Parts: sequence; structure tokens; C-alpha cells
Amino acid sequence: MNNELLLNIDYRKQYFVLREKVRMRKFIIVMMSFMLLLSYVVPVASAEELVESGKSAVLMEVETGRILYEKSPHNSWNRQV
Repeated sequence: MNNELLLNIDYRKQYFVLREKVRMRKFIIVMMSFMLLLSYVVPVASAEELVESGKSAVLMEVETGRILYEKSPHNSWNRQV
């Protein structure tokens, strides 16, 4: 009977170790999927690229409404040519 109890305890240890490994693998897969998805969703562009390529630009602080940067503020972007 003692041997049966020891075998039962050994199987329980193996079960919990295996279960923990499976949980860790699931966590790693979810985190890698999230990082991959995030890398495709977030566009990456520097401010210099945006300023050089755009015809006009305005950078405004949200809380105060103060204009921090302007490029060609009087040109209309919807003007028909």
C-alpha cells in the first residue's frame, strides 16, 4: 500500500509540473501574438518625415490649445486646382 501511495504522489507531481509548463507555453504564445499584432497596428514615422512630406501642418497642445508648430498655416488643403 505504501508503494501505491508513493506512485500516486509521484503522478500528482508530474501532473502539476506538466500543467504549469502548458500554462507557461500558452502565456508565451499569447504574448508573442500580441506583440506581433501590435507591431502591425502601430504606424512608425518620425516628426521630420511628416513635416518634410506634408504641404501644411499644425501641432497643437490639447489641454491649452496653444499652437506648438505651424507649417504653411494659410494654405488650404482642400483648395481645388
